[in-house]
Amino acid sequence: MIVIYSISTDGTTTEVINWLKSKTKIPVLRINTDLNNVAFVRYDEQEREFLISKNNKVFNLFDAKSFWYRKGGHLYLTEINTEIKPYDGLYAGLLSKLKSEQVSLNHFIKRFLERASTISLGSAFNASPNKLNVLDIAKDHGLATPITFIIDNKNDLRTKISQYGELITKAISDGIYLFNRDYSFYSYTELVNENVIKSLPDKFFPSLFQVKIKKKFEVRTFLINREFYSMAIFSQRNRQTEIDFRKYDGKKPNRCIPFVLPNHIKAKLLKVAGELKLNTGSVDLIVDSHDQFIFLEINPVGQFSMVSYPCNYYLEEKVADYLIP
Repeated sequence: MIVIYSISTDGTTTEVINWLKSKTKIPVLRINTDLNNVAFVRYDEQEREFLISKNNKVFNLFDAKSFWYRKGGHLYLTEINTEIKPYDGLYAGLLSKLKSEQVSLNHFIKRFLERASTISLGSAFNASPNKLNVLDIAKDHGLATPITFIIDNKNDLRTKISQYGELITKAISDGIYLFNRDYSFYSYTELVNENVIKSLPDKFFPSLFQVKIKKKFEVRTFLINREFYSMAIFSQRNRQTEIDFRKYDGKKPNRCIPFVLPNHIKAKLLKVAGELKLNTGSVDLIVDSHDQFIFLEINPVGQFSMVSYPCNYYLEEKVADYLIP
C-alpha cells in the first residue's frame, strides 16, 4: 500500500495518484487532513495491526510500503465533546489534555508511516523549517544569502535604507493564507522604501527585512532523490512580478525556461538538504547582475507543478516512480 498525506484541494497529489494508477496495481490510500473522514480504530504491535478507517473502510498501516508526506495538518481521529460547563476549570483542563492526546496520536501515526515504510518522501516533522535558521545553514555551506535584518522600529529601518537603499520584507515563518466565503488573503514579498516607512508606526512587531537584490532572473528548483529540476523565471521584466513572481500577470506571463544549476551550487544545496533531513523540496534562488547565485529559501512542501509544466519535466510522474516499491 502507498499512503499519501495531503489536502483535498491539492491537484498535484491527484496527478501523482493518476500516474500511480497507470503504473501499478498497488493500492493507494490518500489521507486528506482537511476532511473529517478518517478515524482511529486500533493499534496492536503484537498483532501487527494499526487500523484506521476512511469512509468506513478499514486500512492497516502495517501494510504501507511507501509514504509521501505531501502536506496537511492533524486528523480528527475521534470525537471529543467540547462543550465546557460554565466556570468548570477542571473540565476545561481535561478537554485540553484530550486534545493534547489526540495531537500525540497524530504525531505517532506520521512517524510510524515514515519509519515503517520502505520508501518515505517528505516529512511532517520538518515541513516548516525556520527561515532564519535555514539562511544560517546555507551560509555555513558556502551559499550566498541576502543581507538580512530583524527590525522593530522606524528609526532603525530608516538607517538601513540610508545605508543600503531599498529593502524587501517577508514573513519570518510561513506567509498568510487565509480564506473565507468571499475573500482570500495572501502575503507576498514586498518592497520597503521611504514612502512605505511613512505609513508605519514608530514601533512595530519584529519583522524580517533584506537588502533588495538587483537580479537577472530567479530560479525555482525541485529536489527529489538528490536530483534537481530547475526553471529560470524572468520576473524582473514585469513590474508586477519583479519583487515577487507569485504576483502572476495573467495577461503577460513571465518567460520560464528549463535551467541547469552549476554543479557547485547543487553540491551546496545537497548539504543544506542533508542537514535539514530533506529528501525533497522546492528551492528559490536569485541570479544577480554579477551572475552570483543567492539562496533565498527552501520549502519542503513547495509547489512543483509550476516547474513541471513549463519545462516538460513530468515531475508528477517522477514522484510516482519514486513511490512505487
